[in-house]
Amino acid sequence: MPARGTARGIWAQNPALYPPFFSDLVAWYIAGIGITLGAPPDIVMWSDQRGTNPATQSGAANLCPHAGTGAYGPYVRFDGTDDFLDVDSLAAQFSGSDKPVTVGVAASDLDIAAVRCVWSLWNSGDTNPKHRTYMPNVTGALFSQRTDDTGANGSALNAAILSSNEYLVDSFDGTTRAAYTRTGSVSDTENVGTCTFNKFSLGKILSVNYFKGDLHEVLVYGRGFSATEAAQLQAYLAYWGF
Repeated sequence: MPARGTARGIWAQNPALYPPFFSDLVAWYIAGIGITLGAPPDIVMWSDQRGTNPATQSGAANLCPHAGTGAYGPYVRFDGTDDFLDVDSLAAQFSGSDKPVTVGVAASDLDIAAVRCVWSLWNSGDTNPKHRTYMPNVTGALFSQRTDDTGANGSALNAAILSSNEYLVDSFDGTTRAAYTRTGSVSDTENVGTCTFNKFSLGKILSVNYFKGDLHEVLVYGRGFSATEAAQLQAYLAYWGF
């Protein structure tokens, strides 16, 4: 079997390696594939294997996550201090009133003792709106929050269903938000409203709560997932062998 990451990278020649619900996939990032380095091992671009939405870092070298290979294959490692990547071209697709989005993540060696944001939609001009997912929040639990432009309307998912190696599926279908991990799930009915996003980030929200751990694969979909569909995506992510 090819090394993890290598196998993922030949998806165009082998449809058996396609992620589920491929037609709904809007961005796809695979550790070990499509990585552009500045001074090694600093990552300045992580190319989108589905479309044209690269995750980039144009700032100083200390802001760049690192590329490497470990027990689970290739990784993109965030140091928890100031590393992040931006995918701002994705923000407009999810900006507006109750736009659906699902993010799937394979992540390992998570620091589950501090507040760490794995992905976020936000606005650079204000502290609201926001759609953010913490692995973990301050209590060591999974936490996912969405608030509107005013900050007055929002909801949060919070549950002790997080482990140090995770296959996360975080879904919003326009009405219901749900998060699924290897050990459980949590959901709630959404009533937020308009969210004007201009930023999509991997590894932080605003300039705080930096993620610490390894990302192996990130998939962004333009619709919400049912519990059955989330289980299918988790089964796909289980390729990484946690």
